[in-house]
Amino acid sequence: MSGATVGRIARAVERLAPLETCADFDNSGLMLGHPDDPVSGVLLAMEADPFTVREAMETGCDMILAHHPLFLDPIKTLRADTPAGETVRLLIEHRIALYCAHTNFDRCPVGTSRALAQACGMQRIETRDFLAFGPVQEQSSAQLAQRLRTILSSQAVCVFGERPIARVCVCAGSGNGELTGVLESGADAFVCGELKYHQMTEYLARGVAVVTCGHRESEAIALPGLMRHLQNDEDLVQYQVRYRIASGAYGIGPAAARGR
Repeated sequence: MSGATVGRIARAVERLAPLETCADFDNSGLMLGHPDDPVSGVLLAMEADPFTVREAMETGCDMILAHHPLFLDPIKTLRADTPAGETVRLLIEHRIALYCAHTNFDRCPVGTSRALAQACGMQRIETRDFLAFGPVQEQSSAQLAQRLRTILSSQAVCVFGERPIARVCVCAGSGNGELTGVLESGADAFVCGELKYHQMTEYLARGVAVVTCGHRESEAIALPGLMRHLQNDEDLVQYQVRYRIASGAYGIGPAAARGR
């Protein structure tokens, strides 16, 4: 078979983030499209929605690689006057394939929490399930929050609890339910995308500062690493595939949307 295909792109993703590493509740993999369909351009995005599909259409991408699954909970209808139904209609009409890599990408070597940990200035990173943790340069929790505002180009970053920190635990996306792992990591601060109020107060009561970055903002920083993996994959490097990161409503902005 000559040329890059949907199946080749999917296998390249799965070499990095095997589907068997997905959480039980997840639904990752090829959502729409045929494995043998040719691919000349791939748009990497956080979401598969009408905005993302229209950007793929405008930029000549015939495959979307999204982080969050289009189908996670069971659905009974796909009406075109709903966002999910409109997304599916556009994908099918314009022959754009959709592949989603969710919790398997979270857990992979260039996954979301590891990328966020690097943004925190962490160089010696340990990982456990969805958590990444390790030492950082001594600073205040407010200074760490300001660093993340700059690196993530986001004003969604908020800090709760002022204290000096030298060790950080990170969970990109939802940080709910991670208290035991965070405490076991010995972290002075917990950095995550979002956290329920009562769980946050539990951290503060235990002397752990909390920095929330926004769910999307905390995960989108990992997309450039996924793009580099595809650009250098030994099975794909021979093909002239264009990669770009979505610059629309659910992307991370045009500054990072420059691929080969």
